[in-house]
Parts: sequence; C-alpha cells; structure tokens
Amino acid sequence: MNPQKTRGENLILVEEGGQILQKSSDAPLMSHPIILTEDAVKMVRQAMEEEGLEADKWLYIGVRGGGCSGLEYVLDFVDAPTYDGWFEDEQFGLKTCTDPISAQHLQGTTIRYMNTLMGSGFRFDNPTAQRKCGCGSSFG
Repeated sequence: MNPQKTRGENLILVEEGGQILQKSSDAPLMSHPIILTEDAVKMVRQAMEEEGLEADKWLYIGVRGGGCSGLEYVLDFVDAPTYDGWFEDEQFGLKTCTDPISAQHLQGTTIRYMNTLMGSGFRFDNPTAQRKCGCGSSFG
C-alpha cells in the first residue's frame, strides 16, 4: 500500500492506513533522499558479514552535530526504523532508513565507495553541503 500524500494550504500530511506518518507545515514532500551506488552496497554487505550481522539489518543513514564543519555523516546498522515518519528504501537489496531531520540535510546525496591510491572509504556527494571539511566526513 502506498502512502497517501495530502497537501493543505499550510500543512502536509502523509497518511497510510489512517495513520499519519509525517506532518509538517514547511517541509516539502520528498521521496527517499539518498542514493547508494552498487559498490557502496557491496561494501556495506561486507561490513555486515565482518561484524557477524544478519542480512535483515537496516542501514541507518543520518547526520549529527559535530565535525569541523558543523554536521557529520552517520552510518549505522539498526534492527528497523526507530520512529514513524522515517524514510525507508531498499537499494540493491539493502534496506535503508533515514530520519526526517537528516533527510533534509541529505536530499539528493549519492553515497559511493571509493578505492584509490589515496585511500578507500565511503564518499558522500551532497548537493546541500555549503562547506565541507578536508576529510569529507563533516559538512555544513
């Protein structure tokens, strides 16, 4: 069942089965804000195997205050989305979730896994970032 989106003059409701999933007076309606490349998903699955995690875990993608630019990226494994209203998706068979506040900061972000002579790791290509730190793990 697809959630029903209703836009009032100053209110947006996203409902599914009579339950309000998201209510906002100023946030635009958006789909899942983040794209993972196939290589990124492969590396997430490898990390899950190395940590001995079951394949049914979700990848939480978010932000938190910190880092030298004000916000830093968060990747973590969770059993399921924690609250109603979280954005949920499945990419290349990997279930992902993002909280609504992080989603605003991550809209349009592509997460890649890079393996170069200079090092390897996840790279966040975030079009909403106005400034970035040198290491690429924080933004503002």
